[in-house]
Amino acid sequence: MEKEEILAKSRIEQQGKDERELYIMRKASNTAVYIGFVACFIISILELLFMGSLSFSNWAVYCAMMAGLFYVKYAALHLRHEGIVFFVYSVLTILFTTIYVYKIIL
Repeated sequence: MEKEEILAKSRIEQQGKDERELYIMRKASNTAVYIGFVACFIISILELLFMGSLSFSNWAVYCAMMAGLFYVKYAALHLRHEGIVFFVYSVLTILFTTIYVYKIIL
């Protein structure tokens, strides 16, 4: 293979995978996770202070988002740790949703 053929093949394989863009998306994802956690924490504190009770709806949404994030990582990387974390967040999502629905019914 000549140099030009190798470069052309590499460009086709790397199409749409700009390294800078991937880095920015990874950084944005990590930042969004932290901001989401802080927002859920602040909302929970405010609910506890002003309403005297705690709603688990925001934690159910947060855990569902985290489960989705770790599912994508597990599906792509097939790492055991990612699968375990996905499972834990999925269980927490079901638990928090159940508690939320139970409190609505009563």
